[in-house]
Amino acid sequence: MVKRDYIADIEKSLKEGKKPIEVLNVILGFLNFKSVEIRIYKSLAEKITDYKATRRTSESFGAHNTKIYKKTG
Repeated sequence: MVKRDYIADIEKSLKEGKKPIEVLNVILGFLNFKSVEIRIYKSLAEKITDYKATRRTSESFGAHNTKIYKKTG
């Protein structure tokens, strides 16, 4: 079995500006998480990212629609 140099892999991922989920996968591998556990964490991370993106979009949409217009005529 080939032993990986996880510390070097983590540093390389951070320097290259990899996606956070890719860095997380390397870190979880370093911590001896099983592939099933990594998939669960990846799924949770994607859901959190989707939720935050949706929330930002809805907040910015709501902020633009709160203007009060005066009735003329």
